[in-house]
Amino acid sequence: MPVTIDIPESVVAEAKARGISVEALVRERIEGAPGAAGSISATSKRFGPGTKTPEEAVENIVEMRKRYALGKTVTIRQLIEEERRY
Repeated sequence: MPVTIDIPESVVAEAKARGISVEALVRERIEGAPGAAGSISATSKRFGPGTKTPEEAVENIVEMRKRYALGKTVTIRQLIEEERRY
């Protein structure tokens, strides 16, 4: 589906500096964006049943905890306790 967007000059300059087309740079950024369709299908394939050893699963969970934080002051335990109040 064709979509028309305004490309900032900084993106055009970056594409020229890297020696690639603006379209290629935009496509690269879209495919690498969190929640992009391509990354979702890759993620679901990566975490399918039986594809990881227990050690790899633990490693993935530890990595996810680093990326998806609740802030420096809120812990999972605090969220659980907060939910119990209601």
